[in-house]
Amino acid sequence: MKKNVKENGITIIYFTDPTCSWCWATEAKVRRLLEEYGHQIQIVYKMGGLLEKWTGYQNPEENINRPAQMAPRWVDVSDRTGMPIDERIWREDPPLSTFPACIAFKAAEFQGTRLAVRYLRRLREAVFLERKNTSREEVLFRLAKQVGFQMARFRKDYKEGRAESAFRQDLEDAREQFILGFPTFLFRSSLGREAKLYGYREYEGYQQALDDVCGSPLKRSKPSSLLSFLNKYDRVLLAEVTEVFGLDPEQATQRLESLRKEKKVRREAIGKGNFFWSSRARRESE
Repeated sequence: MKKNVKENGITIIYFTDPTCSWCWATEAKVRRLLEEYGHQIQIVYKMGGLLEKWTGYQNPEENINRPAQMAPRWVDVSDRTGMPIDERIWREDPPLSTFPACIAFKAAEFQGTRLAVRYLRRLREAVFLERKNTSREEVLFRLAKQVGFQMARFRKDYKEGRAESAFRQDLEDAREQFILGFPTFLFRSSLGREAKLYGYREYEGYQQALDDVCGSPLKRSKPSSLLSFLNKYDRVLLAEVTEVFGLDPEQATQRLESLRKEKKVRREAIGKGNFFWSSRARRESE
């Protein structure tokens, strides 16, 4: 695998999967990294292919071998991390594979990193909060249209093998790095130092990995104002506000509600959580 290291900075290679609950729980950590370290870091996404198919699937660590058994696991992840998750999808319309969503993300990357990252977020929101089966092509294409892709090109890249080839390369990269689960972060500095962080971690673990590969602490910026943070992203969740701004849920709720009363922020209940977005921000679902 080529060393994709940002000049004079840190490249974080993120091995993930759109349907991995622990990766969804890590969204708040990723957003905090971007807020605090900004242009000093670059995140490169690699798709991990969590589940090719249920036939023959075994997860001995969690005793999971059929879709319905995934529901209590998602409840546990939500309870432990504070990220809302609607587990009913595993009883109502369970995804048959995570490979289609991984391939769709690689198709998205051909139209630019910024759009691809927004698409990955929509894939996660759709499956974890909206109970959308992202193993279905029609769901993947509808979400892509919402984000704003050139749809003829997206469908062509998805259906004719280009995106799947890129996904297979991601799988090979994961094998070369002995990646066995998600999320896994590979930190690389321009000086050639590396560190690997596996699994869901408290934020201090990411800070330590950055310090280890840099040799000295990177400059940390204070998070932007809450309203600026909301302006930057399409939609945010309460757990993300608490993580990024170091607030407890009650404090975060009070600040968000204050902005909502001023008509600067909107709120929408969805699944088992609440989305908040700036009144200035364009919502992809509209």
